[in-house]
Amino acid sequence: MKIRLQLHWLWFFVVLAAFTTYGYIEHINRFEAVFGIYPLKWLLFYLLSLIGVSVGVYGSHLLIKKILQRNSVILEIAAVIVGAAIYVYIAAPLFNFIFSPVSQLPFPSILPFVVLLVGLFLVVRLVLYLILQFLLK
Repeated sequence: MKIRLQLHWLWFFVVLAAFTTYGYIEHINRFEAVFGIYPLKWLLFYLLSLIGVSVGVYGSHLLIKKILQRNSVILEIAAVIVGAAIYVYIAAPLFNFIFSPVSQLPFPSILPFVVLLVGLFLVVRLVLYLILQFLLK
Protein backbone atom coordinates (compact mmCIF):
# COMPACT_ATOMS: atom_id res chain seq x y z
CA MET A 1 0.00 0.00 0.00
CA LYS A 2 1.41 3.36 -1.05
CA ILE A 3 1.03 6.13 1.50
CA ARG A 4 0.97 9.62 0.01
CA LEU A 5 1.17 12.36 2.61
CA GLN A 6 -0.97 15.33 1.66
CA LEU A 7 0.50 18.81 1.98
CA HIS A 8 -1.60 19.86 4.98
CA TRP A 9 -0.65 16.70 6.90
CA LEU A 10 3.03 17.24 6.14
CA TRP A 11 2.94 20.82 7.41
CA PHE A 12 0.86 19.83 10.44
CA PHE A 13 3.58 17.36 11.46
CA VAL A 14 6.38 19.86 10.71
CA VAL A 15 4.74 22.50 12.94
CA LEU A 16 4.04 19.87 15.60
CA ALA A 17 7.74 18.88 15.50
CA ALA A 18 8.72 22.54 15.90
CA PHE A 19 6.48 22.91 18.98
CA THR A 20 7.85 19.65 20.38
CA THR A 21 11.42 20.85 19.88
CA TYR A 22 10.62 24.11 21.64
CA GLY A 23 8.98 22.20 24.51
CA TYR A 24 12.02 19.97 24.93
CA ILE A 25 14.48 22.88 24.96
CA GLU A 26 12.30 24.85 27.37
CA HIS A 27 11.94 21.87 29.74
CA ILE A 28 15.62 20.94 29.93
CA ASN A 29 16.64 24.57 30.52
CA ARG A 30 14.38 25.06 33.53
CA PHE A 31 16.36 25.99 36.62
CA GLU A 32 16.95 22.96 38.91
CA ALA A 33 14.37 20.85 37.11
CA VAL A 34 14.57 17.07 36.75
CA PHE A 35 14.33 17.56 32.98
CA GLY A 36 17.79 19.15 32.87
CA ILE A 37 19.33 16.37 34.94
CA TYR A 38 18.25 13.69 32.44
CA PRO A 39 18.27 15.42 29.04
CA LEU A 40 18.82 12.23 27.00
CA LYS A 41 15.88 10.44 28.63
CA TRP A 42 13.68 13.47 27.96
CA LEU A 43 14.89 13.63 24.38
CA LEU A 44 13.86 10.00 23.87
CA PHE A 45 10.52 10.69 25.56
CA TYR A 46 9.87 13.72 23.34
CA LEU A 47 10.92 11.95 20.13
CA LEU A 48 8.76 8.92 20.89
CA SER A 49 5.89 11.20 21.85
CA LEU A 50 6.15 13.07 18.55
CA ILE A 51 6.26 9.77 16.65
CA GLY A 52 3.40 8.37 18.74
CA VAL A 53 1.15 11.37 18.11
CA SER A 54 2.02 11.44 14.41
CA VAL A 55 1.42 7.72 13.88
CA GLY A 56 -1.77 7.83 15.96
CA VAL A 57 -3.21 10.79 14.09
CA TYR A 58 -2.21 9.78 10.58
CA GLY A 59 -3.00 6.11 11.19
CA SER A 60 -6.46 7.10 12.41
CA HIS A 61 -6.89 9.26 9.33
CA LEU A 62 -5.98 6.39 7.00
CA LEU A 63 -8.26 3.98 8.87
CA ILE A 64 -11.24 6.36 8.87
CA LYS A 65 -10.69 7.16 5.19
CA LYS A 66 -10.49 3.46 4.29
CA ILE A 67 -13.58 2.46 6.29
CA LEU A 68 -15.80 5.35 5.18
CA GLN A 69 -14.36 5.64 1.66
CA ARG A 70 -14.39 9.42 1.87
CA ASN A 71 -12.31 12.32 3.03
CA SER A 72 -13.39 15.60 4.60
CA VAL A 73 -12.14 18.13 7.11
CA ILE A 74 -14.60 16.79 9.70
CA LEU A 75 -13.23 13.25 9.30
CA GLU A 76 -9.68 14.59 9.51
CA ILE A 77 -10.56 16.39 12.76
CA ALA A 78 -12.02 13.11 14.04
CA ALA A 79 -8.70 11.44 13.19
CA VAL A 80 -6.81 14.12 15.14
CA ILE A 81 -9.07 13.50 18.15
CA VAL A 82 -8.66 9.71 17.95
CA GLY A 83 -4.88 10.09 17.55
CA ALA A 84 -4.75 12.38 20.59
CA ALA A 85 -6.72 9.83 22.63
CA ILE A 86 -4.39 7.02 21.56
CA TYR A 87 -1.42 9.11 22.63
CA VAL A 88 -2.80 10.31 25.98
CA TYR A 89 -4.27 6.99 27.10
CA ILE A 90 -1.81 4.46 25.63
CA ALA A 91 1.45 5.83 24.20
CA ALA A 92 2.27 8.61 26.70
CA PRO A 93 1.88 6.44 29.82
CA LEU A 94 3.95 3.71 28.16
CA PHE A 95 6.72 6.15 27.16
CA ASN A 96 6.56 7.69 30.63
CA PHE A 97 6.98 4.27 32.24
CA ILE A 98 9.98 3.43 30.05
CA PHE A 99 11.86 6.74 29.88
CA SER A 100 10.74 9.03 32.68
CA PRO A 101 13.25 9.47 35.51
CA VAL A 102 10.43 10.66 37.75
CA SER A 103 7.84 8.23 39.05
CA GLN A 104 4.89 9.43 37.02
CA LEU A 105 4.12 12.32 34.71
CA PRO A 106 0.53 13.49 35.00
CA PHE A 107 -1.80 13.02 32.05
CA PRO A 108 -4.95 14.23 33.78
CA SER A 109 -7.18 15.25 30.90
CA ILE A 110 -7.33 14.75 27.19
CA LEU A 111 -9.32 17.94 26.51
CA PRO A 112 -6.44 20.51 26.49
CA PHE A 113 -4.34 18.26 24.24
CA VAL A 114 -7.25 17.69 21.84
CA VAL A 115 -8.05 21.41 21.67
CA LEU A 116 -4.38 22.20 21.02
CA LEU A 117 -3.99 19.56 18.27
CA VAL A 118 -7.29 20.35 16.54
CA GLY A 119 -6.55 24.08 16.72
CA LEU A 120 -3.08 23.54 15.28
CA PHE A 121 -4.48 21.35 12.52
CA LEU A 122 -7.13 23.92 11.57
CA VAL A 123 -4.64 26.80 11.58
CA VAL A 124 -2.26 24.87 9.32
CA ARG A 125 -5.11 23.97 6.95
CA LEU A 126 -6.37 27.56 6.86
CA VAL A 127 -2.92 29.06 6.25
CA LEU A 128 -2.18 26.57 3.46
CA TYR A 129 -5.59 27.22 1.92
CA LEU A 130 -4.98 30.98 1.93
CA ILE A 131 -1.46 30.60 0.51
CA LEU A 132 -2.66 28.32 -2.27
CA GLN A 133 -5.57 30.64 -3.07
CA PHE A 134 -3.14 33.55 -3.34
CA LEU A 135 -0.68 31.60 -5.50
CA LEU A 136 -3.36 30.26 -7.84
CA LYS A 137 -4.80 33.68 -8.67
